[in-house]
Amino acid sequence: MPAGSVIRGVGLRSATMADKSGTSTSPLLEDTVRQLWGRARESGLYRITAQGVGPPDPGWSDLRRFTVVRMGSRPSLLLERGDRRAVARSLLAYRRLRSRKPQLGRLALASTSRMGLPVPAQTLVLQQLRGSAPDSLEVLGAIARTLDAPVLAHIGVRTGANAKPTAQLFSPVDGSPVGYAKVAWNRLTSDYVLTEARRLRALNGSSGHLRTPRVQAVGHTFEMPFVILAPLPVDVSRLTRISDLTEQDFRSISPVIRRGSPRTSGQLKRLVERMETRKDDPVLRRAGPAVLDLAARLFSLPVQLPIMAYDHGDLVPWNASRARSGELWVWDWESSEDDTVAGADAVHWFVHAVHGHAPKDLASAIVDAAGRAVPAHRALGMGGAESRAASAAYALVSAERACSLAHQHQTWERNRVKEEDVLQIVRCGIALLGRP
Repeated sequence: MPAGSVIRGVGLRSATMADKSGTSTSPLLEDTVRQLWGRARESGLYRITAQGVGPPDPGWSDLRRFTVVRMGSRPSLLLERGDRRAVARSLLAYRRLRSRKPQLGRLALASTSRMGLPVPAQTLVLQQLRGSAPDSLEVLGAIARTLDAPVLAHIGVRTGANAKPTAQLFSPVDGSPVGYAKVAWNRLTSDYVLTEARRLRALNGSSGHLRTPRVQAVGHTFEMPFVILAPLPVDVSRLTRISDLTEQDFRSISPVIRRGSPRTSGQLKRLVERMETRKDDPVLRRAGPAVLDLAARLFSLPVQLPIMAYDHGDLVPWNASRARSGELWVWDWESSEDDTVAGADAVHWFVHAVHGHAPKDLASAIVDAAGRAVPAHRALGMGGAESRAASAAYALVSAERACSLAHQHQTWERNRVKEEDVLQIVRCGIALLGRP
């Protein structure tokens, strides 16, 4: 297989793993390979091959091997092969963070690995041109060099318009957790990775009584950044109930630094500036004016809202957990912004804790969440009108984020939140402002 070619033949027919004999193409897997190693492949010094496809090429040496693991009908994980006991232990790490079905799949894989049984799965092989000395290492090699230690990687296969590779990192000797890496592959994802690094460095392990992962290192390879975070405590458990976060938890995310009109929020001012610069974008022909109209209505309100130093930006059940000690751990701060209207994180929590990962009717979910967030807003010093304005500000931010992704990709096709959804969200925000 020539360098730079796209992986083919990744059929996904096994209950938990990709079938070695499959011949269909998995776009999700191709995207993950491209995001992780696209620039490395373009250098001509690295390539990804499917084991068993074509004869071995003596001009290339193997660096890493990965089993393609799937959940349901799609690939979900690139599981690096290594010492069988280390791989088995790594698969059992953080078992309390997973629901029953994926945990059962990992238990089966761990048992197979520990016993050294053959795995009838698609294997991808990362190779380097024999005798070459690249100026930039492929990303996992760069991560290992940055940590000054070898790593065994579990790479998530991500979806969505802002998808980026993530890798849980383990010791290849004993399978213990050594870190978590997030990798950028373009300008959009670079912004997310660097935002997370900046915020977590500033927090330095805590935000109020919340605990946050510490940054171990930030590095670059092939001109793209990556951040490596310290591992979570091994005893953390996922949050399964709507009430798992309290008013105290929401209030602890960030200090309130002042009260002011919505138009004084740095986050909302930056939002309007971005939308103004996109006025001529045909992709935002309908959504752009609607978002600016909601912003104008919000800015004209005679209300004083609490303004926080920063927000989390994506506070959802799968980005938070509790340790046995009761400490709340929160990660994935890549959407965090400075100088924000307080209360948005509470609305976002209820949108997704109640309505799931991708609500079918996001606008209705926001209206429902706005009602559920009232106690958290009261704890932040808001009355009824202020709470509704804060929820309208959340609707505005949600609509603009969808517009930003569509603008970056010059299409709505990759967005989970479509153009019609944005228009509905704007109408929901206007309705929140218009209530007596």
